[in-house]
Amino acid sequence: MAMDTVETLNLFLQDMPFVRYMGVKVLEIAEHGLICHMPFKKEFTGNPNLPAIHGGAIASFLETSAIATANWSASKLGQSDVALPVSVSFDYLRSAATEDLFAQTHVVKQGSRLAQITCTAYQSNPSKPVTSLHASFLMSRNAADS
Repeated sequence: MAMDTVETLNLFLQDMPFVRYMGVKVLEIAEHGLICHMPFKKEFTGNPNLPAIHGGAIASFLETSAIATANWSASKLGQSDVALPVSVSFDYLRSAATEDLFAQTHVVKQGSRLAQITCTAYQSNPSKPVTSLHASFLMSRNAADS
């Protein structure tokens, strides 16, 4: 499936039950990446005393956003690949309040075998990121296309 529209990207994401539970959606296709959204759910609260979103929920959201971006980028090159994480690192920069999260992704490099993606999570202000991700993905041929 060509992942060249917000609708096709969201169909791709909705095929994954955990992503569907999290409510992750692509909002926009930008010049070098995607803008994604994860609505806040009470179950995502990690520290009720602050309150703050659990780091694992943020990490899942960012990795999902990065996978969608790697597949979108490969699709732009005419490849129908599946992004498999090789390395993923996170920098937790500040607490995430118990409200919606957004992610701005960026394709650093898209090759035929590897993709490098960065992603930044923020809430109401993109200039105040809560977490950033840097990931490398192995681009593996989709078995359905073989």
